[in-house]
Amino acid sequence: MKNTLRRDWSQHALLVIDIQNDFVKHVSDPEEFQSSIVDLLGDFRKKGIDIIHVRSLFKDNGSDWMLFARIAGKTPCVEGSDGVGVPSWAREQDGEPVFVKKHFDAFLTPGLSDYLRENGYRHLFFCGLDTSICVNLSALTSMQRGFATTVLSDCCRDDPELHHHTLGQYGSFAYNVMKHGDIDEQINTISRQIRIVDEW
Repeated sequence: MKNTLRRDWSQHALLVIDIQNDFVKHVSDPEEFQSSIVDLLGDFRKKGIDIIHVRSLFKDNGSDWMLFARIAGKTPCVEGSDGVGVPSWAREQDGEPVFVKKHFDAFLTPGLSDYLRENGYRHLFFCGLDTSICVNLSALTSMQRGFATTVLSDCCRDDPELHHHTLGQYGSFAYNVMKHGDIDEQINTISRQIRIVDEW
């Protein structure tokens, strides 16, 4: 008999990191990446997994730029520019929150940690750009703040060598690394990690 029971995904959330024009334009396989994100968002919305969008936005006068950008004299995602825009296939739907970040690490965004705790999330999925910087740093902080953490490797992009090196280096001990299509097979591992989080 087919199992018709609906899994409870209320302890899980997806953080979509920096899928914006200034970063997407550097993706080497844009059509494949778009397809992966469309499939992921559609699947998670169908499952009822909450989706949280985190995006970069900086003032054009440089007053809120990170130090490296001030030194270089330029930064991506300046307000009013085309680069700050979000492709239609990655935009939020009604009810999906958007947090604006000023740092590589999404957890330095005011209010994000409180929002995650207040909504009772125990496990966070990550996708987006770039794997080695904003996705990785955010996932590492997620783990350090006590969330079971999974990076969806086929739903992130970077320079291919950096992508594979980063996930190989940190995925071996700091967070889960899996493909979107492997989630259902790995859910028991994730559930065990959530139980450890609850006991921590």
